[in-house]
Amino acid sequence: MPLLARVLAKVAPARAGPGDESGFAAAVVVVDALVCEGAGDALVESLQWDANDAQFLLRALLFRAITDLLHRPHGEPGIVTRPYQPALELALRLAET
Repeated sequence: MPLLARVLAKVAPARAGPGDESGFAAAVVVVDALVCEGAGDALVESLQWDANDAQFLLRALLFRAITDLLHRPHGEPGIVTRPYQPALELALRLAET
């Protein structure tokens, strides 16, 4: 199964609650660190995130990957997922625990 399809299968329905905005914002910062700055898995592991946090991470990764794709309308879709692949796989592992 393609990576993005596996990610979409793991995204649970959103349940808005207190602090969810800050959780998503933190996940976007972590995604930027992983994808753009070369931070490793140790960053996420040090945060000791739970399954709910993994959902924020999955959504933030999808947000960044889709935004990236929209800014490259003439590129191949597979090219967009390459920089995100390690982070997407990490988020999938977190979501499965």
